[in-house]
Amino acid sequence: MAELVIIGNGFDLACGLKSSYSDFFYHRYTDDRKRQLYDYEGISSSELCKLNFWDFIFGYVDIFQIYKEHYLQGTWQSDKTILDLKNDKILQNNMNFYESNSIFKSWQDIENVLKKYLILIDDSNIHKTVINNILSDKYIKTGNLEHLYSNEILELHLSLILLKIIRVKQTEKSIYKFDFIKEDGQEGFKRYLFKVLLSELKEFENSFKDYLLNQVNKDTEYSIKATRLMFNQILDSPNLEREKIKILNFNYTSPLGNGPISIRNVHGSLYDKGDIIFGIDNQKESSNERKSLRIFTKTYRILGSIYELHKIYFGIDLEIKNDDITVINFYGHSLGEADYSYFQSIFDGVNLYSSNVALKFLYSDFDRKEKERQFTRISDLLSDYGETLDNKDHGKNLMHKLLLESRLIIKEI
Repeated sequence: MAELVIIGNGFDLACGLKSSYSDFFYHRYTDDRKRQLYDYEGISSSELCKLNFWDFIFGYVDIFQIYKEHYLQGTWQSDKTILDLKNDKILQNNMNFYESNSIFKSWQDIENVLKKYLILIDDSNIHKTVINNILSDKYIKTGNLEHLYSNEILELHLSLILLKIIRVKQTEKSIYKFDFIKEDGQEGFKRYLFKVLLSELKEFENSFKDYLLNQVNKDTEYSIKATRLMFNQILDSPNLEREKIKILNFNYTSPLGNGPISIRNVHGSLYDKGDIIFGIDNQKESSNERKSLRIFTKTYRILGSIYELHKIYFGIDLEIKNDDITVINFYGHSLGEADYSYFQSIFDGVNLYSSNVALKFLYSDFDRKEKERQFTRISDLLSDYGETLDNKDHGKNLMHKLLLESRLIIKEI
């Protein structure tokens, strides 16, 4: 008999840790940084070099979707150039993230917009003039890209900012060298952009790692609260032998410290030398047309990270047999698509449909809306998993079967 516990950022938040994206957002975006992001064309090269491109993506609220709506509705003339976008009054308030009320509230929001932007780049027909102008002194002096009209900016979201950051960092840091031979043509240029975007993402991840480590070090009550929450409220059998408790931690923290409990930080730890990982789901982007996005998937990045291959399965020790697990507890996890691949592997591993394993989803309703959100997320998760089963009838009635057998438990704590 063993229990598997899956925890997400909601666990750390319940322990009082300021680990949400909005917490990090307000810490990172000081008034000075806001000024730099808004006036990126007017600041010095050394200041621009210190900015991260993903600040613009995660900061600007779905700008490309807003732009797309105006473009498709015909309210944006097709002969307008990329420079007109920043001055357009319809979009101006939406571009300026710190004047917007639509700040991303969760890490799931960040993963979703990361995925959206990468798909936008992958689907784009990048204009050849972009390649011709990327290293151009004329571009740096004028901020202009020849013949790049609104249909191209629709395809290459915020390309003006991206290319300017690339050019400045080439000069200031001697990075992001462009190989015109190896990376020639549209597909070659895409590969180049993806390498740059991944490098910028790693830099952004490291800034969050530093922030979160500082938050943990300041909160002397964090470990105490985490232990109480785990053993008093989450575990189905709180008196279970510690060796029988397995925790799959989607956070970067180590709430219970070292000990007999087997804990794996799926996406990296604050205390390891490797990267912590933001990413997209491998399951959803594994088709042929999305192979170019593979380097951004969590599975791919884990393979190249601090983990040894024999420890990746379930993210827990292999000596735990699948039929030992009687309960899978979920708490504080958004159940977002970016992590569906993990859940599918776990459910397959315990033979969810035919076994006696119970799923227990626990939540804390801080805003009186979490109960409804939980029902929706659980329904989506199990419906998606059901579609992966070979027996399609089993897939359709999976949730019904779990309910009939009292193996699906949803509880507020």
